[in-house]
Amino acid sequence: MTFLELCRRYAAEVHDLGGPPKNLADGNPRTLAAADAIRESWEKIQLLRNDWEWLRGETPMPTQTMTVESDVPHIEPPYHMAIVWYAVAQSGYRQAATELIAIGEREWNVYYGLLVKRYVPPLSLVSGASW
Repeated sequence: MTFLELCRRYAAEVHDLGGPPKNLADGNPRTLAAADAIRESWEKIQLLRNDWEWLRGETPMPTQTMTVESDVPHIEPPYHMAIVWYAVAQSGYRQAATELIAIGEREWNVYYGLLVKRYVPPLSLVSGASW
């Protein structure tokens, strides 16, 4: 999903009465809030662990900041909803909205497990052996 598509999905999941943003440059405060929530969510996810696959190796990727509508997170598309659910949960905490916290946390926990399984190397107790 693009940055704009992530913002649209976020708006749908938080039941934004203004509807999904048509573009990110419309100046609407709700659009700006959605963009900020998604941008912040993706940045925080990238910093949650220091053993993400993209941070390891000879050329680690720097933290990606989404700025334009067409930006796409560098993780594979099946994992993009992790960004939305993390943003939903964080918005729930800011608004003291227990429903958003509950659904956001529940879905985020599922996607976090998937992200770890995909992007964190297996635990190795002995050199050359892995779990």
